This record gives sequence, C-alpha cells and structure tokens, in this order.
Amino acid sequence: MIERPAAPAAERLFFALWPPSSVRAQIEAFTNQLGNPRGRRMASPNLHITLLFLGRINAGQRDALIAAASALHLPAFMLTLDRCGHWPRSGVLWLAPAVTPGALSDLQDSLTAGARMLDLKIDEREYLPHLSLYRDVKRVPGTLPSPRIRWPVRDFVLVRSDTHPDGAYYTVLQRWRLGG
Repeated sequence: MIERPAAPAAERLFFALWPPSSVRAQIEAFTNQLGNPRGRRMASPNLHITLLFLGRINAGQRDALIAAASALHLPAFMLTLDRCGHWPRSGVLWLAPAVTPGALSDLQDSLTAGARMLDLKIDEREYLPHLSLYRDVKRVPGTLPSPRIRWPVRDFVLVRSDTHPDGAYYTVLQRWRLGG
C-alpha cells in the first residue's frame, strides 16, 4: 500500500492593512484615552483593518490568491482615522475613516474580485473599513473622543489567524507594496 502525504491543512486567512509602528503608537495612545470601556482590548500586535476575510483556505487556493494579489498595481494612499464608534450588537469599539478613500475601495474591490474568481464564499455585506480597539463592550460610558490619526498606506498583507484559548494570534504571511 502506498501512503500519500497528508493534504496540507486549511488555514484561516484574511487580507488586511497592517499599521506601521508609528501609526500603531498613535492608535495605542488614542486607545489609552478611552479609559476602561469594560471589554477585551485588542492586543497591539493584532491591530489591523481587514480588507477581505477569506475563511479556511487550502494551499492551492492560498497560492492562487497570492498570485492574484501580486498582479495588482494600485496606488498608495492616505487614510485618516477620524471616527470612533461602538456597535452595540457585536460589542465592537472601533476607529474608522469618516470618508473611505477611493484607493481603499479599489483595493478591497480588487481583492474581492480575485476571491470570487476562485469561487470562494465572500461576505456580501457592504464593506465598512474599521479598526477594532475593543471587543465585547456592552456599553460605552459618556461620549467618545474624536481621533485624528493619519496613516500613509503603502502596502497590504495576507494574514493567517490562529485561534487559541487565550485569543487570536496573527501571522503576516506576505506583504505587497502599493505604488506611487
């Protein structure tokens, strides 16, 4: 009997904007101003804006997604995080842009189109770019301060999410530069 090698395990993946350390420091400083909203604060290394959640992906699908992302030629852009809000239903306290830059929409649309070409199941809800600061927040005391964090977006990443009892751990698998 010939033994076949085990098929590679599927990985839980997503495309994201990953803030550079200077922007991450500004996000941390802003988050510190919020006091304690009685939720689970996102660990600093996990701060990101999801572009497209892919779910469990096998190695062949991952390679095809990497090829599709590598073929993109999109511009760098400035992202301003100037809104802070809370979604009571999901319990997420977040930062977001008041106005989504066209280049961000184009990047997200291009990644979504590539995933659809592979017949991957994609969330059909409207894309709302946001950066989660806290999870499981039941109620936000008082009014939220207004942020003004400018993020020069020069790249995007493919991330693997590994879930453990103490939370999620993210590993950047690949990075793509955005042009001009």
